[in-house]
Amino acid sequence: MGEPKLDQQNRIELERKNSFEIPKTMTLEHFWDGIETGNWRPPTHEEISLLADQQLNHEMISELSAVERKNVRDEFINKISHRVNSIDLRNLAINNLLFLDNKSDLVKQTRKPERLIFYFNHDDEISIIDLGTHHFSKGSALRKPIMDYKRRLGISAMTPEEKTSFFSSPENWHNDKAKFYSCGGNSKLTLDGIRSLERYGYNEDNFKSRVEEISRSCGHSNLRMLDIGGASGRALHDAKKICPNLETYNLTIDEQPAMYPVNHLYLCPAEAMPKELEERMDFIISRTAFRYFMYPYIGLRNAIKALSVGGFADIYFSSECSENPRSLNEGTYQTFKWIKKLEKEGFIKTNIPDEETCQQELDASYEDDDTFDRYPGYNEHLSIFMEINKLKSIL
Repeated sequence: MGEPKLDQQNRIELERKNSFEIPKTMTLEHFWDGIETGNWRPPTHEEISLLADQQLNHEMISELSAVERKNVRDEFINKISHRVNSIDLRNLAINNLLFLDNKSDLVKQTRKPERLIFYFNHDDEISIIDLGTHHFSKGSALRKPIMDYKRRLGISAMTPEEKTSFFSSPENWHNDKAKFYSCGGNSKLTLDGIRSLERYGYNEDNFKSRVEEISRSCGHSNLRMLDIGGASGRALHDAKKICPNLETYNLTIDEQPAMYPVNHLYLCPAEAMPKELEERMDFIISRTAFRYFMYPYIGLRNAIKALSVGGFADIYFSSECSENPRSLNEGTYQTFKWIKKLEKEGFIKTNIPDEETCQQELDASYEDDDTFDRYPGYNEHLSIFMEINKLKSIL
């Protein structure tokens, strides 16, 4: 099979401007335009719907029913809409921004010298982004010392060029503890999922060992590595620093203003995984993403179908945050039954328990009222760390 023909818009492209690189995005161009113009004009619902249809306009590994396709499309549109209309991104783009590094006198006055802090000044309120800790300092308490410090040193708000230069680096977005703070509360600067390879359970030594093992099994050293729900691509970026010969694939619906470079980027739900990936991925990883899928069991089927002969998948599967876990039970059960059938017939090898054990897990009830309140139906889900080796083609 030849190399996959990827749509050009599915690749990360960079354009040069003012000696630094501005990421070319599919959904967040208005963020960069907002920095430059001071105006916030997110795409309309019609534009988002058109983009979603473009990203779903391909043959899929698993054929979806009309209902499944509609639900996946609607959820895709909703999640893009939520991201592009982010109040946090709006504040970063169009509001005045003061940058104080961790060597400044004012930061030292807070007695948290490890912090890197941004101070916003808009509508006579001070808001804070803290890229170093979980600590929250109310803007009202710091307003006077901040403004006194600003006047004394003559500090000006960051220029559009300075803001663009800073936010063009994914390194300034990936911190797991990054928060947007205001007097009224806080929220994360980025969405969930900006995880390092270490958060997937790998360090340099065991990752190299895993890659060597897969290379022997596949019979070649230039492995194709897919992260399902890879977000900014940070884990793949870490992986390629350890093993430069990897060809990296990021399948995500979570586009950030600045993404880590990968060889292939798909803005696409896992349920709609392109058929061109079928039995081409030598190493598949995923952490935490499945729990947010509309149909996590379809994403799991796609992952197994995408795995090459000799390939290895390391996946955390869960349906715990799904809005409709009751309807997922039968699909999940049938998928695990299919997986065990493949294993019995010698197509794959897994660490997955038999279907009876899976059903018991699905039927188990967890007496956690707080969790139950957050996730309706949370007591009917399955969560499992999976290791899957493909021994024979299932095409």
